[in-house]
Amino acid sequence: MDKFFLVKSHCELAITSQKIDAETMKSGLNVEPFCAYSKGDPFFIKVTGHVANRFQSLWAVRSETIVSENEDITPHLLYFRSLLDSKMDQLSIFICDPLCDVSFWIWIETEDAGIGIDLSEDDLAFIKSISNRVHLSIIANRKII
Repeated sequence: MDKFFLVKSHCELAITSQKIDAETMKSGLNVEPFCAYSKGDPFFIKVTGHVANRFQSLWAVRSETIVSENEDITPHLLYFRSLLDSKMDQLSIFICDPLCDVSFWIWIETEDAGIGIDLSEDDLAFIKSISNRVHLSIIANRKII
């Protein structure tokens, strides 16, 4: 019997800025973030036990984590298409703003020694239309479940 390796994935769209606060990003896009904070907000540093202040603002949305037998990120892209389709004008304001960084993150964990992902021209164009940076994290040889 063939053994299939499992792949766990999710994607995230994050906007960071030194000048624009998280509430402005949230109200500009009218999308509830998965994570948000503003520059200057205090946070607890677990390692040292100290409190520090955020050096930038962040607004981020994330797709649901999927565990499957392939590394296809199409379901994540479909989620972002449905979430952002009517928000492209507002999102492009942040993408074009030199005070913002709009990153699309692809997170993949696999039990296999390695993987490959295939993105179509349409997928690449969509990712480019919603971000100005792509970050890909692949964690291999890790037990998924």
